[in-house]
Amino acid sequence: MNIHRGPHRLLRLLKIAFLAELVYLLLFNTLLYLPLTQTVVNLIRPEKFQVSWESAWTWYPFRVHARGISANGQSRTQQWQLAMPAASGSISLLPLLLKRVRVSNVAAVDISYKQRPRLRSDRNYDDALPFFPAIEGRAVLPAETRPRKKKRPWKIAVNGLRASGEHVFWIYQFQGRGLGDFEGDLTYETRGGPFSLDGRRVDLELDPLHINRDTEVFRQSSIRGRLGFAPFRPRENKGISLLRYLWLDAYIHVDLDSLAFINLFTANFGDLRIDGRGKAHGLLKFDRGRVLEGTSLSVTSDQLSLQLLGLAVEGDGKLALSTQSDRDDPLLLAVDYRDLQVTHPGDSAPLLTGRDLGLAFSGDNYVLPESDAVELRHTVGFTIDGLAVPDLARLQRYLPPKWPFELHGGSGELRGSARLTPTSVAVDLRLDSARAALGVRQYHFVTNLDAALVLDNPSVLTGPTELSGSYVKLGDAKLTSDTRSDSRAWQASLEITDGYLSVLEENRGEADHVTDLLQILGHQQSHELLGNSRGAVNFTAEVSSLAWIAVLLGENYHTGVAGKGTIAGELHLAGGLPTPGTDIDISSPDLQVNFLDYRSYGDGAISLQVKQGGTAPDWLLGIALKDADLRRKDDSASSIHNVNLDLQALIEDVSFDRTKKDFAMQFRMSSATVTDMSVFNRYLPPDAPLQIEQGAADLAAELVMQPDDADGWLKLRAPQFEAQIDGQSVSGDLSADIRVGGGTPKNMLFDISGSELRLDNVRVSGDRETFQEGEWSAVFRLLQADATWGQPPRIYADAELTVSDSRPVVALFNNQGYRPDWLTELATLEDIQGNATLAMADNTIVIPMARAVSDKAEIRAKGVIREDSRDGMIYARYKKLDALVKFSGGHKNLDIIKVRETFDAYKPRP
Repeated sequence: MNIHRGPHRLLRLLKIAFLAELVYLLLFNTLLYLPLTQTVVNLIRPEKFQVSWESAWTWYPFRVHARGISANGQSRTQQWQLAMPAASGSISLLPLLLKRVRVSNVAAVDISYKQRPRLRSDRNYDDALPFFPAIEGRAVLPAETRPRKKKRPWKIAVNGLRASGEHVFWIYQFQGRGLGDFEGDLTYETRGGPFSLDGRRVDLELDPLHINRDTEVFRQSSIRGRLGFAPFRPRENKGISLLRYLWLDAYIHVDLDSLAFINLFTANFGDLRIDGRGKAHGLLKFDRGRVLEGTSLSVTSDQLSLQLLGLAVEGDGKLALSTQSDRDDPLLLAVDYRDLQVTHPGDSAPLLTGRDLGLAFSGDNYVLPESDAVELRHTVGFTIDGLAVPDLARLQRYLPPKWPFELHGGSGELRGSARLTPTSVAVDLRLDSARAALGVRQYHFVTNLDAALVLDNPSVLTGPTELSGSYVKLGDAKLTSDTRSDSRAWQASLEITDGYLSVLEENRGEADHVTDLLQILGHQQSHELLGNSRGAVNFTAEVSSLAWIAVLLGENYHTGVAGKGTIAGELHLAGGLPTPGTDIDISSPDLQVNFLDYRSYGDGAISLQVKQGGTAPDWLLGIALKDADLRRKDDSASSIHNVNLDLQALIEDVSFDRTKKDFAMQFRMSSATVTDMSVFNRYLPPDAPLQIEQGAADLAAELVMQPDDADGWLKLRAPQFEAQIDGQSVSGDLSADIRVGGGTPKNMLFDISGSELRLDNVRVSGDRETFQEGEWSAVFRLLQADATWGQPPRIYADAELTVSDSRPVVALFNNQGYRPDWLTELATLEDIQGNATLAMADNTIVIPMARAVSDKAEIRAKGVIREDSRDGMIYARYKKLDALVKFSGGHKNLDIIKVRETFDAYKPRP
């Protein structure tokens, strides 16, 4: 009997199982079929969820198949809706008693999911609300703000989820559609608990993603690989912070209307922003904030935009994102532009155009670093291989308005590189221009320009920036201005040999690393950077023309400088402007200095010092010449040599604007030699009776000039002076002490009252008589005199005359061919005093009256000396005897009849 009990027991079990299965099928399929079941389920928590299905069935316990599935619900802050035409899955019932939902082997097709927020009182949803999805059976409600009741949360686990077909989602304002498969697991805990997703296989083709219905975020795209989220609390982690939990290992291909996602990899270093539209494709490996080795993502874009330091770059280019494990900064992002333009915000025309701009970003592979030590490894580098500068004037914004230098135009080319790290800056840029239009206020010139900016700062947060190696070279430059032009070309070069510059000094306390400083810098007005700088720079320079000194002098006192020179100096800056400590020296072997009506050439030196800083600093200018030549500006040769002179001026409130600055200038000529005294004949009319023939003289002078005043002296010593006076040879010792006690130097007008001319040891040689007997002297003092210095000069003077005796005058009369006997008596007169009035202008000398009178004798003279003729009379009297020498039309004659009446009646006509 026992042999047959086993099969009967097995058969009984099979019958029981069959009956149980039959009961299960009848009961559960009936429940799934009856509408009442859905009604009862929806009465459990209708405010939390509602569910419905068109049909549902089960073939074995706890696994359900359904069609026409729809569900919706809401939490305290969100509302959602889920729909799919068919799905199946297995559920464990016992854990439900403990609020545990365990679903496995879920298969779904054509999933549709919608989600929108419940409205918070502290946010305005007017613009977004029209674009939120409609949730079936649920109105838009405010968010729940009442305190939560303490309840055990539900824990949901879905294992073995497989979704296929065409999927649709509408989350907030975003709408999209995708076709493909997904396999993975997810877990979720209600009441703010963690959520996780493990997408073991993702194979999706995505249609365009839209925001606000008609704006595309990206076009066709695809993703194949793995994707998921490590456990995180959705309530506490939203937006970009989700990247701390995202992991991805997938090939992607996406056509994007915005490339802003690239900024995740640069962490907005240095205020760097990348955007535009383009196509991204390649392998992206990412794990909870870290880009993994093996990533190789490329982006091509015909509208690639980049913003950094206040500049916008637009053009056609590509990006490449990759990682290398053998580097301290394994993340590499390369940007290469094929065609671009660089524009300053607000400008309608580009600053730079062309091709070949490269940007290389490297850094740690953490997208969201958790410590400053990670971010300190970020580096941004630029490579510029020839970008056109269409208009140099657009670079003017980088120069402070208070600087006098101006970029008026011309085109150029920019090359070089730059490298930024969180602690350092290194820049090496070069600008070339074949024809740059530059200026210093009203002085404009065109030139070949070659300039380099070299910056190096290994510790931006603590130290200044080195400028060594920076230079400016100007070639074939020609000066033009509002009032004059110069066709002669000149060259100049300046190189910084040593120096530093600090910018944003006041912002360093606000910055923890260079990223903060660069963001501050990016929001500064461009011209404020140099305008707020401070530092000290040593430099050398070579210039072929020193005409630019006129920018300081403003041509006051007819002063100018020319010649080539070598410059060396130290420039101190505060607030971008020169400060005391600035000291510049210029040496020139052929320095030309223009002063009043003179021009001097020689070995010279110029010094420039800042005595007081500020927006309009005070400059002390010094000019010195040694062993130089001196001549009038219109002369072709010099007759004054061995000149040692100094000019010094304190020019206050220099702003380099068009306003002429008044300042005092001190002129000092310590020594000079006049090798040919005949040079002074130029100050006399050509037909003057006095013509200097030869002689040498020593010359010295000091003069302090202000626009409406002057003070100083000039001394001349000629020990071997020779001249012709009306055909007679006169020799002697000449000395001149010219006193300057006022005037208007800007008009070349001087008060020379008190000046004195002295003749000693005078000898006269004529055709009939020679006077060479002992010493004879004469002193000519200007009691009141004004002189306008020019060519010809203008002089108005009242003078007094003192002569030792009358013998030379008697000799002059005797040499006219007739000698009255009484002239012998006249020759015995001594210590003769006299006075004269003199006017000289336009190559004409007018002597209304000159006289020397004693109780026994007198000598008087009147006359006009013109450029081509002379007219006049010399009257001599001894007691009651007199004579008259007349000059007219080149003829002379001696009268002795009624000479006093003739002399008194004569009126010189100027």
